[in-house]
Amino acid sequence: MNTERAKNLTIIFLLILNLMLISLLYVMTPRYSITNRQEEAILTLLNQNNIALNAELIREFRPMRSLMVSPSTHSVEAIAEAFFGSLLDVQVLEEFDRVFFIRENGDMVDNLEIQDSFFHIIFGNPWTGSIYNIENKKDAISLSEEFLKTIDHLFPDFVFYTITEDEHWGDFIVEYRRVYSDYIVYSDFIRFYIDEFGIIEIDCHYVNIEGFDAVQRVIRPIDEALYSLIFELEELGAFIFGDIAIEGISLVYYQSIAGSIEGMASIAMPCYKFYVSIYGWPRTTVIIDAATVTVIRG
Repeated sequence: MNTERAKNLTIIFLLILNLMLISLLYVMTPRYSITNRQEEAILTLLNQNNIALNAELIREFRPMRSLMVSPSTHSVEAIAEAFFGSLLDVQVLEEFDRVFFIRENGDMVDNLEIQDSFFHIIFGNPWTGSIYNIENKKDAISLSEEFLKTIDHLFPDFVFYTITEDEHWGDFIVEYRRVYSDYIVYSDFIRFYIDEFGIIEIDCHYVNIEGFDAVQRVIRPIDEALYSLIFELEELGAFIFGDIAIEGISLVYYQSIAGSIEGMASIAMPCYKFYVSIYGWPRTTVIIDAATVTVIRG
């Protein structure tokens, strides 16, 4: 009888011990998602500042590694050949840290400018591909994707990101952003300016991605990033205009161009990207370092 009772007590003791260990493990394990209380505080904060939230909050903030990047390894000749098809009858001009490729195009001139990991091309006569009349967004996207296929061997891994209408640059601006390991590398882009006749300009930034850094960066929760966003909007004077709305929130990689050194390796950091609409302004993108919650400019 005493033996049976001792067994039962031992079992009960072990169960209690397991429960205590599980509770201790839960308390000591880092939590990488915002709580309901944090979410309520976020909504209250935005409401107090008259900011509408039209986007999903990012609830998880697990540690992330930075990306090691370096300037594009493509030669300027390879880039020019991808755009012009051939370098015959193409004039080359070098100016300090830039190279220009110029080609006659009918009675006009095509001009390609390459500087480190940036390039910019202006078509004297619009590039039309197989679409000769751009009537809507669908046509603009189809034309940009047709051109993208011609340079995909040099600039792979770009996906459609957004299309906007802009009367100053052309009827449509179609943007593609680079994807690496399921994350958007927001600082790498190909941007097409398209009018009713075809592609008139292209901007691009493209770097060589060497892989992830070995060090895990602690990612701050979204509520801390929102505090930084509100301070930035205040600095910009946005609250004077009244209606403000957060239209998009995403976790991306971003290389600060201002902090990079030409010809040397750099990093692309995990960042929160906010897409904000402000009454009377063009839509504004704010990039915030996800580890330090400081605003990145440039």
